[in-house]
Amino acid sequence: MTACCTIGKSRLDLILRCREMVAAAAEFVTHRPYQSDHRSPARFIWSHVRRQPILIITMLIGAFSNGALASAIPYFTGQAFNAMLADQTQAVMQTIGSIALALFASQLIRSFLLHAQRLVGDVQPAPRTRCA
Repeated sequence: MTACCTIGKSRLDLILRCREMVAAAAEFVTHRPYQSDHRSPARFIWSHVRRQPILIITMLIGAFSNGALASAIPYFTGQAFNAMLADQTQAVMQTIGSIALALFASQLIRSFLLHAQRLVGDVQPAPRTRCA
């Protein structure tokens, strides 16, 4: 073998070892990469959103329920205030107690749904960099 062939072979070995190191450094390898739509910004976003329909539905339910259950606070407060102004009998106090429990339950449900919405929004973390 000549020196030229030896140098060529060592470069080829080096290239092959580098490829192996790069392949080993990858966390996972996709066999069928997803093709996103780059024709417009809206299509690009939609091409990624449509892959996760359950996450999107959960986020929409969480956002809607947060708004709907947030409006329960002034509604139940007004109902309790009106009941207290109407009459101060024992039945009214039981009504106010029921309203207070309904207010508590609505905010408890709201907190669970809001946390579910935020959890779904954080499911796909930012890409991590790999330190050598």
